Amino acid sequence: MFQVSRDDIYRLSSNPSPEVRASIGRKVVSDYEADRYSGNERHLAETILKALSRDAETIVRSRLAWELRASERIPKDIALRLARDVEEVSLPILKYSPLLEPEDLLAIVDELNTEKNMVIASRKELPEEVSEALAETRDRLVVRVLLENETAIVSDNTLDVIDHYLGYDSRLRTLLDDKRAIKRSLSRVLVRKVAGSIKSKLMQRHEDEFPEYERMLWNDESQMADMLLSDSIENMDYNDLVQNLDVRGDLDANFAFMALDLGRADLFEVSVARMLKISRDELREVLVSGGIYGRTRLAQRLGLAQEKLDNFLANLENQYGQPKSVH
Repeated sequence: MFQVSRDDIYRLSSNPSPEVRASIGRKVVSDYEADRYSGNERHLAETILKALSRDAETIVRSRLAWELRASERIPKDIALRLARDVEEVSLPILKYSPLLEPEDLLAIVDELNTEKNMVIASRKELPEEVSEALAETRDRLVVRVLLENETAIVSDNTLDVIDHYLGYDSRLRTLLDDKRAIKRSLSRVLVRKVAGSIKSKLMQRHEDEFPEYERMLWNDESQMADMLLSDSIENMDYNDLVQNLDVRGDLDANFAFMALDLGRADLFEVSVARMLKISRDELREVLVSGGIYGRTRLAQRLGLAQEKLDNFLANLENQYGQPKSVH
């Protein structure tokens, strides 16, 4: 096993060969990632990695970045230093590093470096706020990669921005239309999954409790998906549906959030009001006049995870307008 010593640090700073320094770095990374170092050795290994991340030779830093591209163990400041380096060094980190958080990526996007931003746009499961920032650059090469990234989270608002500024580009227009079609398809898949769960729990065991028209409506998952996604049912009364779900123990916050995501404010309100045991008028007072605190408190009462709060608040703003200032 490679033993870390202070002599290694000296060798890294004094050895004239970039190849030797890069080779030492590769071995240190391998043992560091395999957790083969004791406490003192680990500290020295990190010192070596930091020294390599500042090496004067680009080839040394480039090879280090490649070795560390997927590491979850290295100190984050090393990953950040490499991510902010020249393209030859930074691209593997920008593409793969799990240590880079949205705010780190946003800071690099703001540099308006096309090559770096193209790589960021290709990251797996790219966060929505980063997709939005990339679209705002109005860089056609970057936006093309973003639209081709099937795992990127792209809001409807971001797609509208792309449409507004770059919709004249025929290639981007095709990708834009495809992305919107995929989003509609995913929404339908989600609804059909919920539909299947509801049907199995309510229809198969309690069919005798449903009027004939409800049996017809709920008997087919595609029909339910069409119903929830159709613009023709905005005034539908959801009280009976929500009551049945609640009685059977199948009404939960996920169902309400899905309704909000699909733009079904009535279904969202009826579900939340019943879960929180308040009237719809009281709920609407919070949604319309309660300010940002009221909306955030509502999310907390529903048990919404912190990382989903921004998306929830954005959906509320789309449905109910900006939160009012509460004095």
